[in-house]
Amino acid sequence: DFVKSVEVVDEYTVKFILTDAIAYFPSLVATVPYFPLNPNVYPADKIIREPSELKGGEMVGLGSYKVASFKRDEEVVLEANPDYWGAAPKIERIIIRYFADATTMRLALEAGELDLAYKTLNPSDIKDLAKKSDLITNKLQGPYIRYICYETSESVFADKGVRQAVSALIDRQDFIDKVYLGQNAPLYSMVPMGMIYHTDDFKSVFGDANVKLAESLLTKAGYSASNPFNFELWYTPSHYGDTEVHLAEVLKAQLEKTPMIKVELKSAEWAAYKDKWKNKEMPIYLLGWYPDYLDPDNYTAAFAGTSGSKGMGIYFSDPAWDALFKVEQTNADPAVRKATFEEIQQKWTVDVPTTPLFQGNLYVFTNPKVSGVKIGPTLIFNYNQLEMK
Repeated sequence: DFVKSVEVVDEYTVKFILTDAIAYFPSLVATVPYFPLNPNVYPADKIIREPSELKGGEMVGLGSYKVASFKRDEEVVLEANPDYWGAAPKIERIIIRYFADATTMRLALEAGELDLAYKTLNPSDIKDLAKKSDLITNKLQGPYIRYICYETSESVFADKGVRQAVSALIDRQDFIDKVYLGQNAPLYSMVPMGMIYHTDDFKSVFGDANVKLAESLLTKAGYSASNPFNFELWYTPSHYGDTEVHLAEVLKAQLEKTPMIKVELKSAEWAAYKDKWKNKEMPIYLLGWYPDYLDPDNYTAAFAGTSGSKGMGIYFSDPAWDALFKVEQTNADPAVRKATFEEIQQKWTVDVPTTPLFQGNLYVFTNPKVSGVKIGPTLIFNYNQLEMK
C-alpha cells in the first residue's frame, strides 16, 4: 500500500519510491517487512514458514544472532553470528521455548528450567511471582491495547446511539481490578497513553459506569426495560489467555446494570473467530492490538478507515473520516497532525466504531543472574542486550 518500487542506489543504499507522501514512513522502515533479505536465500514471491523452504535450507540474516535450529511452536535456538557487523552479543547461545499455556510456563520458571519468562502470564501468576525473592520483576508499559469492536453496517449495532450507550456503561477500573488484579491501565482512546497526540475523550464524554447517560441513549434508540436491547457479546476463550472468559463475564454484568440491556455471551476459538468477523456474524466482540508501526495512524485508520475497518470486521465507512486519515497520513507538519488526530479522537466518541478498554503492561520475570532486559516499543525483544552473571 505504501511502496511503488524499490531501487538499488549502491552497495549499501536502497531507494523507496512511494505511492504517496507518507508522514510516518521512517517508522515503517524500522519494521520487519522492510528488512533487507538476501535473494540468493529467500524467495521473492512467497512467505516461507519452514527453513526447508529456503534455498540451502538455512535461515541467513544480518542480526547479532543466527538461527541454529527451529521447531515450530516448540523451540528456537539462537547462536551468536560471527559475521555480525557490530558488537558481539553478551550471551553466546539462547534457547527460546514456547508453551501451550501460562501455567506450564510459570511452573517451568519456578522449577529453574527457565532464566526468563514473559508474554503472557496470568494475572494471578504475575501477582505471586512478583513476591518471590529469587526472581526479578521487570514491569514495562506496552503499546498493547484491548477494545470492543462493533459490526457497524448491518447488525443491531448499526445505530451509533447504542454503541455510545455501551461505551457509557463500561467501568474500566472494575474489570481491571477483578480480572487483571490491577495490572493494566484504563484506556480512553484507541491511541495508547504515552504515544504522541493521545487524548482522553472517552473519559470526558462517557466517563465510567454512566448508567443514566446509557439509558437516555437507549431510550432514544427505542429500547426500554420492557423492550430491552438484546444482543450476543462474543469473545475468544484462549487466544488472549485464560482470563478472557472472566473479562467477558464482567463486561456482561456491567452492561446489564441497566434493565434495558440483555446480553448473551458467545465464544469461538481464534480461527473460527476471525472467520466470523469477516463474515459479519458477530455484532459486538472483543479484540486486542499490538502495533505494526509506532504511529497513531496504526491505532485509528486500521479501525475507522474504509479499507482497514473492513479487514477488522467493523465495516465502518465514511468519506469524512477517510479524508481526515488522508491528511494525517500525508502531512508531515506536527501541528497539522496533532490537530487532525485530536479531531479523529473527538469524532470517535460520536461514531464509536470501537470502544477502548485498557492498555496492557508487560511483565518479564528473570532469575537474578539475568540483566539487560530491553524490549522495543513494538515488543521486539533485544536479546543481544541480555547478560548472564
